[in-house]
Amino acid sequence: MKVIEALKIGKNLLETMQRNCIKVEDCKYVDLFEEYLGMIDKGEKKSYVIALLAKKYTISERKVWYIISRFNKECKTCAQ
Repeated sequence: MKVIEALKIGKNLLETMQRNCIKVEDCKYVDLFEEYLGMIDKGEKKSYVIALLAKKYTISERKVWYIISRFNKECKTCAQ
């Protein structure tokens, strides 16, 4: 498959993501966020969950906080 073919297939989705300021790179953190939600639902403390996920995904705790904050925001256009 050529790049242009992949772009044609996902054009509408990519345009929607762009309008809502969603980065394509965010997809690699979906599992992290789902794990976060599951652990919080089980009653784990946020600071513990953040530290655990940072270690598991080999990113900083600050980055985990940033991801959680981004994923919890409502979709809106970048201009708003």
